[in-house]
Amino acid sequence: MAEYEDDGAFAGDDDGSFDSADSAYSSEDNVEDLDDAFASYMQAQLTSMLPEKEVQESPEALWRIFLSSITSGKSKVLKVTDACFERYGLADADTKQPLTSDVVSAVIANPGLTHVILGDQFLQRIEQMSLFQTVSAHADALTYLKLSPEQGTLNVSAFFGTLAAAKKLSELEIHNLTLLETGGLHQVAHLGELLAASSLRQVYIFGIKVDSSEQQLGQLDPILRRLSALEPLDELRLEGVGIPAEGSMVSINGLRELLVVKQKWWRLGLDNLALCNEHCAVIAEMFSRNDKCKAGDLLSLKSNPSINHVGYKAIFDVFYKKGRMGLVKVDDKLWEAEFDLVRSMNNLHGRLDIVKDGKVASKGDWLDWVSHIGSGGWEGDSKKLNYIWFALREHPEMLVSR
Repeated sequence: MAEYEDDGAFAGDDDGSFDSADSAYSSEDNVEDLDDAFASYMQAQLTSMLPEKEVQESPEALWRIFLSSITSGKSKVLKVTDACFERYGLADADTKQPLTSDVVSAVIANPGLTHVILGDQFLQRIEQMSLFQTVSAHADALTYLKLSPEQGTLNVSAFFGTLAAAKKLSELEIHNLTLLETGGLHQVAHLGELLAASSLRQVYIFGIKVDSSEQQLGQLDPILRRLSALEPLDELRLEGVGIPAEGSMVSINGLRELLVVKQKWWRLGLDNLALCNEHCAVIAEMFSRNDKCKAGDLLSLKSNPSINHVGYKAIFDVFYKKGRMGLVKVDDKLWEAEFDLVRSMNNLHGRLDIVKDGKVASKGDWLDWVSHIGSGGWEGDSKKLNYIWFALREHPEMLVSR
């Protein structure tokens, strides 16, 4: 397998055209780019509220302006990431109570909040139960919730309350979530129930950890079973933390139950969950049922060291037959390059119009197609050579004179 340059573009989902700019994974799966752009936008919004001579206001003044924008209804976004926390000088706040009171008052004055985005430093300096209860009581318009605490610092019960109250929530992203399965607490099952009762289209949980009195396989299965019945869901990313290679948090049957119901995904990520080749076989089996069974933008299986070439090949044998497929991110960079090479050939260069069920329509059509993929003016020479290399490797009989 050969290295190649990333084309950074691919075709859209089955129901319409798709521009690579619509995807956070078109070149590198750097989701923080979106956050950076959003932060720049918010800073511009805050700056525009100030008179020209007062643009260089103190952090405290910027914080007051931010609160005022929420209280007045000019902003529908409560965003206090770690970067915002520093910008507003909140590290100097004397106690939790005044800071909590200021934010709670702003939320009460603006029942139309649509986005809540909170970082670790802010979450550790406020009274979480008070804030989440207030957000829950004014969550009618809330559609996006992102929380980025450090491991073990989130008040999970308070978070659950907001999740239950936000009936219009469509996007959830949470980092470093520790769920307790000890002392009579069954937070994994409870989270599954809350997710199933929601209208979520996107569920991202990065750094999920189950604190249990006993290590067992398939700890996340109750969540997967519930998510299989969540009709709007088409983006799911789960990422474990510190998972031993022999103790998968997702069982073979749990994964099968999810995929047998949810056939078509936009993004599906199962990273650092100690998956193995058997999990890949299930993914391949479930995605081979029809052309619509796939991940149209991303399938990520990174940080699963028990997966080797056997698992990658099982998935490749299915995905290289599909049009309009997304990126496949895996630990083996050579396999990842091969996935991306075929993705480009299928999505951008009509390989599946020439090669169907492993057979070439005609030698003339195949030669014309190889000439096309080797002469495109907008791609680098290394990419073109890799296209030709793959085409020849796949059908060496086309070079035999008859």
